[in-house]
Amino acid sequence: MMKAVRLFASLVLGLLGFDCLAALPEIPASYVMEMRPLPLSGYGPLTRSCAVDPGLLSSWPEVYPQVLSFLDREQIVAMSGWSQAAMQEHYVFSPDLQAQPVAYGCNDLVQVLEVVVETLPIHAPCVTRWLKAFLVLDRAEPSQFLEILYTIQGERQE
Repeated sequence: MMKAVRLFASLVLGLLGFDCLAALPEIPASYVMEMRPLPLSGYGPLTRSCAVDPGLLSSWPEVYPQVLSFLDREQIVAMSGWSQAAMQEHYVFSPDLQAQPVAYGCNDLVQVLEVVVETLPIHAPCVTRWLKAFLVLDRAEPSQFLEILYTIQGERQE
């Protein structure tokens, strides 16, 4: 089912002008429940002092639609822990097509990038929630994706 969703998303995004024919190789995609810790410990400790690879930034318009192709409405609603009922009733997947990756952390082996895919509906007036993708890249080969983690994170705004 997920392969069919990816193919459909690739075709639709292709019609919108994104080149999705050079698809990402099959890489693990994981979905982490809202506000749960990211399972990144297997990659060792990460620091926050690394820049996004310029090569990835230049190819981002081709890569990002492929990152989005792993997502669908049902999967996003399933990750929601705080307002699943409201999400089920009202949520429509509408990613920010201009989102850019920012460095989340790195070490000698990997770099993790964070992308805010979309701001989600709120469940409380002072809480902002985001759908995020965390891209784990091989530092020796920055175009090599090791894993993509998707989750929902929130923050209380006061």
